[in-house]
Amino acid sequence: MSAEELSVAVVGAGMAGRAHAYGYRQAGTVYDSVFPKIRLAAIADANVPLGEDAARRYGFETTYSDWRQVAEDPSIDAVSIVVGNALHREIAQGLLETGKHVLCEKPLAGNLEDARAMVELEREHGSRTDSAGRPLITATGYTVRRTPALNAIRERVENGEFGPVSNFIATYLADYSCDPRAPMSWRYKGAPGSGALGDLGSHVIDTGEFLNGPITAVRGAFMDTVHKERPCRWATWWATRTRRSRTRWSPWRTRTS
Repeated sequence: MSAEELSVAVVGAGMAGRAHAYGYRQAGTVYDSVFPKIRLAAIADANVPLGEDAARRYGFETTYSDWRQVAEDPSIDAVSIVVGNALHREIAQGLLETGKHVLCEKPLAGNLEDARAMVELEREHGSRTDSAGRPLITATGYTVRRTPALNAIRERVENGEFGPVSNFIATYLADYSCDPRAPMSWRYKGAPGSGALGDLGSHVIDTGEFLNGPITAVRGAFMDTVHKERPCRWATWWATRTRRSRTRWSPWRTRTS
């Protein structure tokens, strides 16, 4: 890896993987001239047509059907892992062993055992260097903490402008589940990766620690799933109401006699 170029790959061509691909494509427009040139090397996905489509959309050079091909490619420097949580540990280990920098999506792993093992991987490989002699970087994709507004709040917390912080209340709202006709998925069932708690709650927990410091104790925790089956029982009723609403508010048509 030269100082002038960073060769990147994305493992996973789904929704989140495409977000990483887009981020790499746009990185050069955000950072100043000292930022290395990004080479969009490869996208890997077991669903090859999906990977090829993502590579075409975001300008990546090639598509691999297996993450191991990324690990074995000596021209690739840094890799995003954006696949199922239960697969994170194996892929991260393989990439680190071949000297790749790793950005792994959250939550870190599908269970506590794998998460702890990945922490040990960071400790084991953190002193190693890449092909250019630079220390290997491992990171988790907690993007919320990067927002300017949140960093402004943190600055005011740290300089005492807000006074002693005694309470932190957070709500994470996402609209991808608003259609009651949508099928059941891992986000609603829990495993792997604790469902919505790991998908969205991990951002909330990271934000809380980013602003207030590490959690020292947990008390009174309560979890519940409101809709335990999908499509929801009232999906047909909802769809009917939606169609009526669209008809009611459709543009006026000129009547002819």
